[in-house]
Amino acid sequence: MTDAIEKPVVDQSAEALLAVETPTEVVEQAEVKTVTRRKKAKRSVPHGQLHIKATFNNTIVSFTDRTGAVLASSSAGACGFRGSKKGTAYAAQVAGEKAAAIAKQQFGVSKLMLILAVSVKDAIQLSGH
Repeated sequence: MTDAIEKPVVDQSAEALLAVETPTEVVEQAEVKTVTRRKKAKRSVPHGQLHIKATFNNTIVSFTDRTGAVLASSSAGACGFRGSKKGTAYAAQVAGEKAAAIAKQQFGVSKLMLILAVSVKDAIQLSGH
């Protein structure tokens, strides 16, 4: 014996399809919780370090605090220079100005210590040996 599942018969007369029921109950809106966040304290870094990594292909400029945490950075590629133009002195200047503007505006950096990083291969080619 197999049990047959009976399906209810649905009345699909024209009157039933055209009848429009209007809801009588008003749907209550869910309460919205507001989250209050603390205002982030502005960090002031009066003395920082400027790290410059110069290669023939690109120049990366980073502003850090005394512990080495990066405050702002930029590169010649990020400033829109492509190909061999990324290795030019002008591209390095633009990248430095962009990173300096961010560091000064957001963190108030006023005094810097310069740290220059050049790879050994580039240093040998620059010295002429």
